Amino acid sequence: MSKILFVTWPGGGNQPPVIGLAQQLRRDGHETVFAGYLDQASRFTHLDLEFARLTRSGTTWASFNIADLMPLLVKHAWACPDHVADTAEILDRYQPDLVVVDCLMGGALAAMETSQIPTVALVHSAPGALAPPGGPIDGFVIGELNRIRFALDLTPVDSYWQ
Repeated sequence: MSKILFVTWPGGGNQPPVIGLAQQLRRDGHETVFAGYLDQASRFTHLDLEFARLTRSGTTWASFNIADLMPLLVKHAWACPDHVADTAEILDRYQPDLVVVDCLMGGALAAMETSQIPTVALVHSAPGALAPPGGPIDGFVIGELNRIRFALDLTPVDSYWQ
C-alpha cells in the first residue's frame, strides 16, 4: 500500500477532516504520517497517528495581540518561507508516495511544486468564505508567497487560490 504524508498547521477547521481521512486510509491499509506544529503533536499522537514536527516553522503559537493576527498567520502558516526547508526535510525522512497539504499552507504547496511526488491540496472549507480570489487575504499573502515562489524559480501568482 501507499505512504501518505499530511502537511498541516494548527488552524481550527483543517485538523478534523485530515484526521478522519487518515483514519480511513489506515483502515484501508495505507501508512499515514502527519507533519505539523509542536502544539499539534499531542492531538495526533493521542489518536495513534504518526506525527513529525516541522522543525523550523512548527513552533508553538505564542500569545499575541489580536491586531497582529493577520501578519502572524501569513508569516507562520499561509506564506511561511520556512515551510520550504521543512517540507524538503520531511520528504527526505519519510519518502511518501502522496502528499496532502492544507490549502492554506502556500509555502509548503510551492515547495511541492518542485517535487516529483504527487500532491493534492486539501480544501477543508469553502474557499470563498475565508479568502475569495481577489479579496483582502490576497493583499496580505501574495507578496510573501511570491517571494517564496521566486526563490524556488516558480511563476508568481496573482491570487492566493491561483
